[in-house]
Amino acid sequence: MKQACSIAVLMASLALLSNAQAQPTAKVQFEVASVKPGDPSFHGQMVRPSPGRYEATNLTLLSLVLGAYQINEDQLIGGPNWLTSAGWDIDARFPVSTSDSQQHVMMQALLAERFGLVVHRETRTLQIYRLSVVKGGSKLKEVATPGGNMSAGPRMIRYASVSMTELAGQLSSYMRRQVVDATELKGHYEVSLKFAPVDPGAPGDSAESLPTIFTALQEQLGLKLEATRGPVEVLVIDKAEKPQAN
Repeated sequence: MKQACSIAVLMASLALLSNAQAQPTAKVQFEVASVKPGDPSFHGQMVRPSPGRYEATNLTLLSLVLGAYQINEDQLIGGPNWLTSAGWDIDARFPVSTSDSQQHVMMQALLAERFGLVVHRETRTLQIYRLSVVKGGSKLKEVATPGGNMSAGPRMIRYASVSMTELAGQLSSYMRRQVVDATELKGHYEVSLKFAPVDPGAPGDSAESLPTIFTALQEQLGLKLEATRGPVEVLVIDKAEKPQAN
C-alpha cells in the first residue's frame, strides 16, 4: 500500500525558459545530481534542503513523484511494485536563486532521466472534500495585505494572510485528498488552527486534548469540510525503472 509522505512539499524540481530572441527553450536542471540506493537498514525517510542543495535519504519513488509534481497520494495512479519499498539517496546542486517551481521541474527531469519515469495526466472522478462556510458564518479575520508568515505542523496551521484557495490547497496535504474551495470568500484572512494530528502516528504528546481537524475548522474558523465526489486531475505512471547508482 502506498504511504503518504508529508515531506513531499520539500522536494526539488525543473522549469523551461526561453531567451529574449525566442530561441529554443533550454532546460533548467540540476548542476550535478547523485542517485544511489538507500540503506535497507535505515527506517524512515529524511530530507535536508538548504540553499542551492537538495539532500534526501531513503526516499521512495512515491515520495519523489508526489513532491516533484506537487500532488496528493490519491492523485497518483500505477507504478512499479517497488514504488513504496525501495529507498533512494539523492544529493543534487542548483543555483541558489532557483525558484520553487523551477526546483520542482528539475526533480521531474531527474526522475525522467535517472528513473526512466514516463507519466501522463488524466481526469478522474474521485473522493474529494468541499470547503465551505458554516450556517452561522465564518469567524475569519480579513486582512488587507496578502503574504506574510505561515507555519504548519501535525497539530496546527497558521497564516498571517491566506486566501481560501491557498488554505484549501494546504488542507489537501493533510486530508490526502483534494480539497475544493466553495466558501465564496474572496479576500485574504488570518488563520490560526489547532487540531489533533490527522495521522495518528504523528510524533508528540498523545495525551494532549485537541479537536479533530473537522471540529477545529468549525469551532475556530467557522468553516466545514464535507466529503463528496468530483473531477480530479491524476498522474498515471506509464513506466519507471530502478536507476543505476552513480
